[in-house]
Amino acid sequence: MLILIQLLQACIFATFGKLYASWFMRTKAGQWTQQKIDTFMYYLSEKYDIEMVKKEAKWSRDYPGLAKKLAKLEEQSHPPVEKGNATELSARIDKLEAKLRDE
Repeated sequence: MLILIQLLQACIFATFGKLYASWFMRTKAGQWTQQKIDTFMYYLSEKYDIEMVKKEAKWSRDYPGLAKKLAKLEEQSHPPVEKGNATELSARIDKLEAKLRDE
């Protein structure tokens, strides 16, 4: 019974909260607040380069099957290297670094 009351209370508060928020956003104070929040979020996205993460998350959410296949392909093409088993990779990196130094 307590869970039912809490569920009903949550629904009522969510409904009134949504109504209040939609009303508040139509006022000058709400528009000013939203503009300040948007400015701050833009600042954060520029500072921490969040746009790419948001786009990737949205794409993964929109295309979950393709995202799973892509993750599986990436896992197969870039297997994790165990400790001590990256000698050929280290040799290749050393060769490329030497080539760059010579140029």
